[in-house]
Amino acid sequence: DSTSINCYFHNISPVKTASTSNKKYFNRVVQRDDKSVRAVCYSPEKIAELHALASTRSPVKLDNYKRPNNRDDDFVITKFTKIVPIDKKEIDFSFSEELITNGLTLTRSVIQVSYSIAK
Repeated sequence: DSTSINCYFHNISPVKTASTSNKKYFNRVVQRDDKSVRAVCYSPEKIAELHALASTRSPVKLDNYKRPNNRDDDFVITKFTKIVPIDKKEIDFSFSEELITNGLTLTRSVIQVSYSIAK
């Protein structure tokens, strides 16, 4: 299991459709204190909420995410992951203006975000 992390969201892409599975998804960058990673979200209904958090530069806390194969750079955000806005006093690093224009600057990993309804 994971511990919680504080982060910012950047560069929310438009919703796209995967060519092989026809699943709808969008990309974003997750800025952590020590690195930034690309995130993929397969829940297009979440785009408005995540775009609002990114555009207002609001820090968030992620709880209950998973790390596949114990890899440090990748983690999976599931329907059970909580995305909670937090006060800027609760985060010990600033929103990176550089990520707005440059996209990924540090680590290119994939975080899969899935909020699909359990079957």
